[in-house]
Amino acid sequence: MRRLIFLNMAWNTAFVLMALSEMLGTTGVHETLPWWFKWWWICALAGGNLVIHLLMLRKTRAAP
Repeated sequence: MRRLIFLNMAWNTAFVLMALSEMLGTTGVHETLPWWFKWWWICALAGGNLVIHLLMLRKTRAAP
């Protein structure tokens, strides 16, 4: 379970750091991407979090 929690924290941290770098102007990747890729990117974030949370729920359900 701890491994899943750390995976979730790392996953979210990576996305927050990418968003922060775009907002601060450090990187300019967002403007160069096509609209459809941005939608896939958001789906990857949401889908990744959903999968991780489902795995965490399964672990807690299996625990006595």
